Amino acid sequence: MSNLNQISITETSVSGNVPRFYNNPNLTTIILARNNLSHSIPPSLSTLPILTYLDLSSNHLTGTIPKSYGWADVWGIDVSNNHLHGDASLLFSKQSKTGKIVLANNSFEFDLSYVEFSDNLFWLDISHNKIYGKVPDSFATAAGLGYANLSFNRLCGELPQGGNMPYFDFIMVYGAAVFANNSCLCGYPLPPCSSSSPAPAPALVFS
Repeated sequence: MSNLNQISITETSVSGNVPRFYNNPNLTTIILARNNLSHSIPPSLSTLPILTYLDLSSNHLTGTIPKSYGWADVWGIDVSNNHLHGDASLLFSKQSKTGKIVLANNSFEFDLSYVEFSDNLFWLDISHNKIYGKVPDSFATAAGLGYANLSFNRLCGELPQGGNMPYFDFIMVYGAAVFANNSCLCGYPLPPCSSSSPAPAPALVFS
């Protein structure tokens, strides 16, 4: 199947390792979501020359994202709802062409303060992890960012202002939902920062 362009296998009882696809240089899309895949993500997927979208969400994957996954040209990656951990900041850079990054519901742990978001990024969900640090200025200035969810992490400090911040307040049912349930975020659209330590971001209950 060396000429295979796309593969989509979802909502099945397929189990075992994620295939390595060594001999599929023409693959552009891999969707293996909502299955029973386990073990780690194989580094070989990052060597596929024209892969643009990878969706391994809602499986039982463990381990870390291989260092070789610091892609610049992949359109989107979704590894949400797994058991992954470690540093996923390698997926971000100011020059990245990645448009969609979904890391939600894992145990990723890294300092967001030093992450630079690209203007090409339009969809970001890093909720329900162990990500710490401040929300960087590039979050507010990323020109293409239209959806974001940073809730349920360990972020702290004053939010950046201007840029995208009023937009997030406008599009969400609750403007603070993007940043809710963090350690101590403050500043618009959350309550103002005080001269003392910031208060915890408000806890929102979603029905």
